[in-house]
Amino acid sequence: MAGAERVAGLAECRERVTTLYQVDEGVGLHVTLFSPVNDCGNDPVILVGGLATVYDTLHEFTTELSVDTPMYYVETREKGGSVIEGKVDYDVPSMAADTAKITGMLGLKGEHYVMAGYSLGATILADGYRFLKEKPRCMVLMEPTPVFHYPKWSIPLIRWFGFPLYSILKPVAKWYLTTFRIKRMEDPEMAVITFRAIDHADPRK
Repeated sequence: MAGAERVAGLAECRERVTTLYQVDEGVGLHVTLFSPVNDCGNDPVILVGGLATVYDTLHEFTTELSVDTPMYYVETREKGGSVIEGKVDYDVPSMAADTAKITGMLGLKGEHYVMAGYSLGATILADGYRFLKEKPRCMVLMEPTPVFHYPKWSIPLIRWFGFPLYSILKPVAKWYLTTFRIKRMEDPEMAVITFRAIDHADPRK
């Protein structure tokens, strides 16, 4: 565990502290604690976002929840902010094990905390339940996504040209998703979430 970054003076005196945890060889993940404005004694919530989800996407959710509930926002290793050294795996079991390790490091007591995940985050929590020594009181799994469909040609394209040409490939990725995967006019919020993820994604991960 590395040093913490403390940000005070948020809306309604909310406090946010970010800490880096070394969960595996070559893998460091940030955990942000949102302290409640009103300490009502509620059990803390561990929140895990979706694939490459950025904090801005969950800002409204975390703001409302942390009014009276402590909340830990747990980063996963595919996120742009994760600290990765060398070659590591980015599969669900590895990320599930990461989350379980962080939960243990936080020292939360069994049956006295809640876990919540969205999309890939929900899948990670479901898979990681078996790794938890101290089980949560409950788990909230929002739209779990076990499989991500992508065109076969995209993987070699990303591997060969992804990092140096990522700025050029981003518009192509957005066009593909809104043309074949997301109905932008019917679900504009999902389009915004996806575009944020693409803009902040690290093609090396």
